[in-house]
Amino acid sequence: MRATPLTIIVLAAACGGSSPPETFPPSWVGTDAASRTGETGNEVARAGLPRETLVDDAVLTYLDEQTACFDLAVRSTAASDRALSELGAECRAEDTSSAAELSAEEMVSVYDYDADGQLAEVVTEDVPAEAYDRSPEAPPSGELHRIVERRSRLCCPVPRADVLVLALPGLELSWQMQDQ
Repeated sequence: MRATPLTIIVLAAACGGSSPPETFPPSWVGTDAASRTGETGNEVARAGLPRETLVDDAVLTYLDEQTACFDLAVRSTAASDRALSELGAECRAEDTSSAAELSAEEMVSVYDYDADGQLAEVVTEDVPAEAYDRSPEAPPSGELHRIVERRSRLCCPVPRADVLVLALPGLELSWQMQDQ
């Protein structure tokens, strides 16, 4: 097999918007430069919070001929909170689609934000998902918004292809690989 240098162009499309393509070398896989953001739903408008409090992100952390892995962080209101394993994340490459599986422990953090979007309280930080107690789901005051952040590494068995897609409900992040 011939080793070919790759240029990776990342396209992110979420909630009807898109980011301009960004070109970066394969050596950036596993760094913050391979990070892409989007929103898995229209919760920002419903919660009345600044966009950045509910933005989701994924970093392409590993890529070989048969596997792709991502460090994923999904943020939602407490009322919409679901475990990452319940989201039905999948990877697509060429004609192949496969379920993304957690390859690291899912960690949960919970934050209360005031009406201006300022952090009011860290309720829970970096607790293993199996130890996370979802109650109480609402912050003690109607003036606060409770945001749940879930993080883990997801991996998919997919062949290396021209386009790699990590798909979640309402969000698709695409990494397009091209020969140099």
